[in-house]
Amino acid sequence: MKLAVSFILFALISGTALADDTARNQKIAEIIKAQGVYQQFDDLIQQSKVSTNKFLDESYRKILNDLNAANARSNPKFEAAFRRFSDKAANLWTADDLLAVWTKNYGRNLSDSELDQILAYYQSPVGRKDVAAQQSALAGLSRALTSESQARLAPHVRALTDELKSIIAQEQAAVKSR
Repeated sequence: MKLAVSFILFALISGTALADDTARNQKIAEIIKAQGVYQQFDDLIQQSKVSTNKFLDESYRKILNDLNAANARSNPKFEAAFRRFSDKAANLWTADDLLAVWTKNYGRNLSDSELDQILAYYQSPVGRKDVAAQQSALAGLSRALTSESQARLAPHVRALTDELKSIIAQEQAAVKSR
């Protein structure tokens, strides 16, 4: 009997906590929308993809030169390997990835009452001006993301180089066996 009562109390408390978390998360979602954070993240991701593709194109040319493979530029296997790599590298982050991290950390030390006040602020004229100011500050985040993305790309660049070397070795072996 005690076990059943304990289970019912646990379920009620957990359900209340879950409902509170849901309401709190909804409030945070409204704040994020009012702040324009998701759109900022999406814009940032798009800028990052352009930057990453430029970086990768330059890296690809450098890799081909480093491999000293005269026919590599016209080799469809090289191009296919590079495109696979490029697709992975350009999609390291999504706006949802950034939003999940933001949401997890936002409001951690804020009460529900404080979240209400913050929401009211961002829905006010001065709050909307604040959002515009924050959007102009996004450039710093963009630089940091670009730097981190390059660090994340490093192992993929090494893997691409290894794959291209393997293609060269296979083609050289095929030529020698003819």
